[in-house]
Amino acid sequence: MHGLKKMLVEEEARLRTTAEQTKEQLKTAPEGILRVSKCNNQVQYYQSIPGVTKKKWKIYFKI
Repeated sequence: MHGLKKMLVEEEARLRTTAEQTKEQLKTAPEGILRVSKCNNQVQYYQSIPGVTKKKWKIYFKI
């Protein structure tokens, strides 16, 4: 029983750390939506920024 409690406390600490890191990352994340697709074995990134992009999606980057 003691081992289970210790494991749960460690998991809670890990989840809290992950949540804090995610909150920090979201503060610096760029605005808008990023969609990734693959067409003809080519990866395409599409970005949409509400209020800035006239079309629904614009090609952001192709690899």
